[in-house]
Amino acid sequence: ENLLELVQTGEEGIILKDGYRICLVGAPNVGKSSIFNSFLESERAIVTPIPGTTRDYLEEAISLQGYLIKIYDTAGLRKTNNIAEKAGIERSYQIIRNSHKVLFIIDGQENKAELQKLEKIISPRHILKVLNKSDILDDSIKENFRKKGYIECSAIKENGLQKIKKAILDEIEITPAQLDAGLLNNTRQIAAANKAATAMKKAIDSFQQNMGAEFTAFDLKEASIALEEIIGKITNDDILNNIFSNFCVGK
Repeated sequence: ENLLELVQTGEEGIILKDGYRICLVGAPNVGKSSIFNSFLESERAIVTPIPGTTRDYLEEAISLQGYLIKIYDTAGLRKTNNIAEKAGIERSYQIIRNSHKVLFIIDGQENKAELQKLEKIISPRHILKVLNKSDILDDSIKENFRKKGYIECSAIKENGLQKIKKAILDEIEITPAQLDAGLLNNTRQIAAANKAATAMKKAIDSFQQNMGAEFTAFDLKEASIALEEIIGKITNDDILNNIFSNFCVGK
């Protein structure tokens, strides 16, 4: 049970070590680059009223209450005959697939087709729907989108991203208890912990079913080897011999 709980910490550990990846997605001119710049508190991305200004993705890192956040500003999603813009849009979809959270941004014009396409690429639970330019939209429009699960923001207003930042922190915040208990922080450790948990379950099952001490010993050895991959050697043949000193292991 403790091993399974440890496995479940894997995603949090990797986020703590490598950062939480956020991708800004939406049609051209909905304000993705403005939101990107607002996160960074600098003019990193070029902002113009011309659709297709961002043709390749931009990547930057920020600290949000001590958490490493990697933000990607992507090319506006639309149909285009421009070869360079097409390549940028394809890269956008690659980044979307590898992101922890995708901010799907609109500016008052609903984009159902693109949202549905996005939901086929990643799970809806990884999508945060954002209504940008809330400072210039009518209250009736904002209320309509609130009912559809959108959160409001204004990239040009001071503290205009507070709701987005809160939603991100609610998603990734790691409690002191989790830190004290320890976190796995790479895929190798997670795979090893999974292997150890599986072997331990087999050992318990074989013992309870009286399958023979040699089967239980084999599964415990497998669990031990897997655990060694995480924290180093923790057992040896002498310990296993001591565990099964009262058993008669068949040849």
